[in-house]
Amino acid sequence: MLFASGWKFIWALRWFFKGKEDYGNRYWISWRNFAYMLLLSGVKRIDPSFVPPLCVINGEALRKLADDRPVILVTMHARLVSCINKMLEDLGIASSVVAISEDTRRVSRLFGLRGEVDIIPLDSDSLVVARQKLKAGRFVCCCADFTVRRSGTLYHDRYIAEGLFTFAAKQHASIVYAVATVTEAGEVVVAMGVPKITVATSTPRDLATDFVRFAADAREELPAWKIGSWGLRASSSDKQYDNYWLRPVGQVRKGYQPHPGSGVLR
Repeated sequence: MLFASGWKFIWALRWFFKGKEDYGNRYWISWRNFAYMLLLSGVKRIDPSFVPPLCVINGEALRKLADDRPVILVTMHARLVSCINKMLEDLGIASSVVAISEDTRRVSRLFGLRGEVDIIPLDSDSLVVARQKLKAGRFVCCCADFTVRRSGTLYHDRYIAEGLFTFAAKQHASIVYAVATVTEAGEVVVAMGVPKITVATSTPRDLATDFVRFAADAREELPAWKIGSWGLRASSSDKQYDNYWLRPVGQVRKGYQPHPGSGVLR
């Protein structure tokens, strides 16, 4: 198979692709994810009918909630997170995704999505629209992670959105987690789960912390996350497009200004 052969070649030269982790990588995304999407895009140009397989772990966590509306699916940026749209389509679940870019539609088609992606633009009206989608019986998918560039530096602090869980509580929505990764064999795995703490008696900060723990189990490496008060307008500002990222070494930290209401998770 063309894809399998291509992945073997990439894995043999993984030292080359791993360099992507040190540039333009504010979300600490694994080099495997970058390489996977590069290969998938090339293979689809040669063979448009190719559909990469998805492995879903603990999919019952999602199926059990399918009739328990409203539902918010919490995930994080991973370059290949649009595969979740294909997964939901296969399960027959109508969903909407909060996204900053129309490119979400293109990437979803790479994974074999047959229908259209219902996008909620990431702007000041996102939560209003998301509320309407939930009332209409649709799942709402949203990345919980965002970054803020430190003043006077090229370094971005990484945050988990406490506000997303506040929104879920106000909507009395069930929460399901999903984190996508690529294995050494070149297979996309979507790990599913639900909060391990009691949602009804937990604060949004507790739930944000619980999601970080879930993501840490699903991914090989995670940065030090902070819990941020989070507003969609902050996430959709020009900082979202500032693609520089540097590891926090030495004087890079100069000019640091704490994000209001943040706490550090390590």
